[in-house]
Amino acid sequence: MTQSNPAQDVPSWNLALPQIMRDSAHLLLSNWILLLKIGAVLFLFSLVRWYLLGDLHLLSEEQQAERLFGTPLYWLVFLIEIPFLTAAAVACHRLFLLGPDEAGGLRPYALNGRVLRFFGWILVIALLFVLMLIVGIFISFILFSMIPPLANLPEVAIELLMLVLLLPAGVVLASWSLLLPAVALGHDHGGLKWAFDLAEGNRWTLTMMVYVIPVAGLLLLPYLPVWAFTGTDLALEWIGMLVTVFSLCMLSLSYGQLRRYMEHNKATSSSQFGETAFSSN
Repeated sequence: MTQSNPAQDVPSWNLALPQIMRDSAHLLLSNWILLLKIGAVLFLFSLVRWYLLGDLHLLSEEQQAERLFGTPLYWLVFLIEIPFLTAAAVACHRLFLLGPDEAGGLRPYALNGRVLRFFGWILVIALLFVLMLIVGIFISFILFSMIPPLANLPEVAIELLMLVLLLPAGVVLASWSLLLPAVALGHDHGGLKWAFDLAEGNRWTLTMMVYVIPVAGLLLLPYLPVWAFTGTDLALEWIGMLVTVFSLCMLSLSYGQLRRYMEHNKATSSSQFGETAFSSN
């Protein structure tokens, strides 16, 4: 039986964040068994990495760096995990947009051309985003030098301020991210410029989905009371995975809505053109 997508209404260009969040929560709840299947291997990888490093938050910053860079097996596990992460992201996009029946059996860890192209675009977007972050951090450093009291703010306040200062990079990242579900579904696209143009009129909504909500959530997680307990690093990583899947779902539904709007407009324009040509004859 084909899954009904909650965003299958009359296409609209305006993305409504509350509605997309509700639809995303509905999709996650109705597909939780499939999502566990997709994420099973990733949970195992996280357990292995936690076993190798332990709870880093219990250590000083110097001890954390020493353990991280002194555990080569951790980095080997991380490198092995990357293809599985990429394939899982593709499987999530296909699940959210096509449903389990049309998603090709949802073989979440099949490394095919689609997954390789997806990884390639992630790499391109990540490298360009890092370059923008470097520029943003440099500007932030100048700002903090010009206004010394900013450096005396609480750590969480400084992190949230940096989130705001790097917002322009987040807007571009959110716009480019529309390319990823298109690649996951094998749709024709025009690269980063195409994705940026597709986000026209919805950039702030997409930025909330892709940048502000996930990053702010991950920044605030370490300040939860449970941070003092053993095993918290593992629990926080699992929560981070859930936040990531929720963001993937919102991005998928946003792309699906904008794609349907474009196709509807194209069909309407073609119909009107045909009628005009017929009447002129």
